[in-house]
Amino acid sequence: MAQNIKFILVSFLIMAMERSTWVILCDKITNSSSSNTINDTNPNERDDYEVEIHDQPDITIFDRSRKSKFIKQKEGKPEMCDMFVVSGGSLSCSNIKNIDFVLVQMTESITSLEIVNGDISTLNLTLFYQFPTLQTISVVNSGLTLVQGRLHRNVVAVNFSRNILNPKYLEESFSLEAFGHVEILDLSQNWFDTEVELPRSIFSLPSLKSLYLGGNHLEGHFVWSTMWEWINPLGFDMLKDADDALCVFPLPHKVFSLLGCLKAKTEVEDTCAKIDKKKCSSCLLHGLQKDLEDKFAHYPISHKGRRGSTAISLAIDCSNRSLTKFPTLPIQTWKVDISHNLIEDLSPIKAAPYLIYLDATNNSVRVESLIGSPFLNDFMSLSLQSNHIHHIPAEFLTAVRNVQNNKDKNKGDTFLGYNYLQCDCTTATETKSLLNSMRNPDWKEIFCRNMYSSSGYLPLKDLKIFDVCIIPKESNPDQQIWIYCIIATEVILIFFIVWKVWYDHRSFRRTRNLPWFSQKMPRLPCDAILEGIKDRRIVISSPNVLIATNPHQSQSSVYRSNSAAARSMSSSSRNNLRIPVVHFNLKTSRSNSNTSQAASSQHIVGDGEDGSILLGRHH
Repeated sequence: MAQNIKFILVSFLIMAMERSTWVILCDKITNSSSSNTINDTNPNERDDYEVEIHDQPDITIFDRSRKSKFIKQKEGKPEMCDMFVVSGGSLSCSNIKNIDFVLVQMTESITSLEIVNGDISTLNLTLFYQFPTLQTISVVNSGLTLVQGRLHRNVVAVNFSRNILNPKYLEESFSLEAFGHVEILDLSQNWFDTEVELPRSIFSLPSLKSLYLGGNHLEGHFVWSTMWEWINPLGFDMLKDADDALCVFPLPHKVFSLLGCLKAKTEVEDTCAKIDKKKCSSCLLHGLQKDLEDKFAHYPISHKGRRGSTAISLAIDCSNRSLTKFPTLPIQTWKVDISHNLIEDLSPIKAAPYLIYLDATNNSVRVESLIGSPFLNDFMSLSLQSNHIHHIPAEFLTAVRNVQNNKDKNKGDTFLGYNYLQCDCTTATETKSLLNSMRNPDWKEIFCRNMYSSSGYLPLKDLKIFDVCIIPKESNPDQQIWIYCIIATEVILIFFIVWKVWYDHRSFRRTRNLPWFSQKMPRLPCDAILEGIKDRRIVISSPNVLIATNPHQSQSSVYRSNSAAARSMSSSSRNNLRIPVVHFNLKTSRSNSNTSQAASSQHIVGDGEDGSILLGRHH
């Protein structure tokens, strides 16, 4: 009996020594760890639930990258729990694998429990029910996947950040019964991706005032349609780090901050509520736009945070409303449908400077009303089909073509089909050419109202210039080439004839031979007149002597003229005057030298009536 009592006393002594050892160890590092524990008085004021252990180099601090799951103790080290006893009853423990080891170390007066860098996959909250003074529970970076049981009603702050909570059990784990009294809930960086939808039970907790979701990637359509409806009545202030959470739209892939998505949804609802429902049947989100202030200086921004700005663009449907005037649109309108109305004037479109999609099918639009509007400077799609358009201004078509020639090939799509134009010469020469050079998918469905074909109205693409333009036939492009050829041939022939006459004249003067063509030319009626001249004479004139010779005579007679009589004669009479002064034989060599010299200085000027050759002085 005495031995048993002795054994019990020794056992209690050993336990007391072990307890005192833990207390001494905790006292040594209390000051270094107290600044990194959760603040019980104001749990909102914290950067991260992270405990930095300076005395344990083997403990790895949490890596913020999404690729790391949870931190384990390095191999070769025995399991241990580093405990910090802080004033107020807080307990911090790191690098553990068994929650029971923590429960043994907890006291009934504990108010805050923190487990960091552990290896705990499942946590039963009912185990902490035996500690009624416990107010804060934090299990961080411990590979936690499943939470079971319910908390004590005194627990008001729960931190399960940097874990891998299974989304299948989120609704069951965070039920109203288990967390109905919790005011602060941290689920940040839990690998929630676009396939995870948070349960409504989280947003239905009646006492919840602060929710942390930073670092999670939430699906955009879930945030836009479902989550906004849950959280809008509570207020966005309850999301403490919503600017760090992501709102992801997969198609097309766009990433915004969670707070930006929620505020944009609110702006859409508020803006669309101001639209007259009698004129427009629907007002929807066309798309979320990011960082538009770089492109549009005065565009209204829904939210601007660390991840950039978020803005909205609207799509409004005002079709089939029997409208006669263009409706008033919000400035954020990018797309509007006013088809099947009675609208003629589109000049009010200037009030929507960011509009890029316009469907005005089946109206009575005057195309001239669009000229000069900002819409024609930069638009994506324009439909004016079935608008009773009779004339399309060249200025309008030129503006559309300039937009289509932009680097962005998706801009400037224009639909003008099923309009019946009043075709004239301008339509055939200018309008058709511009339409053919544009990206107009249905331009083959544009017709001429005043011209017909075998199948009905003549398509504009089949209109020819000579069908509507009154111009000379020689101006026909099909015949002009032949006219040019004929003119060129005639010019060449004229130059050839002139050159031939000049050449023949020169050749005749040299050789005294007629051209070959003249020799071979047949007898003409005019030849009889020329042959009537029988006599030829040579008249040699000098200032005082005229010598006439008959080529058939063998002798010459010379007479000297009276110089006074010669001076009284006119110059024109003296030139061709035939005065037989001297008759001589041209073949005789006895003519005196003076007579030969005078004769050699003369030239032939014509034929005499008696067959003599008339010679006169060269003038």
